[in-house]
Amino acid sequence: MANYASMTVIGHATREPMFRTTKTGMEVGSLTIAVNIGRKEDNAVLWQDVTVFGKQNAFIQDIRKGDLVFASGRVTIEKWQDKTTGENREKQGLIANDIYSMAPRERIQQQPANHRDNDGVQEDDFAF
Repeated sequence: MANYASMTVIGHATREPMFRTTKTGMEVGSLTIAVNIGRKEDNAVLWQDVTVFGKQNAFIQDIRKGDLVFASGRVTIEKWQDKTTGENREKQGLIANDIYSMAPRERIQQQPANHRDNDGVQEDDFAF
């Protein structure tokens, strides 16, 4: 029987999604989600890199920095050797099967990326 590790995260987008196309023509989107873990006193944050393939990219095009995002999918581990120190490194990622913005629908449909809300806070003012 094959092993499968899955994960579901809900957190805030740390930046707007980035998109690229592979040599074979497949669209790939990526973003990072900041997930608060523990209590407020601990101030611990999990930075989760999320990769999206194909038609799922349509669901992340409207995500903006600071938006609450739901992502669920397969856990991946990327391993490499640091070129300067020679140290073995690894990073956990998530290949999303399901992903969507939990931002208010009105904001997604009507507002441009660099929008000021009624309270005067610009999206670039968020720490994440």
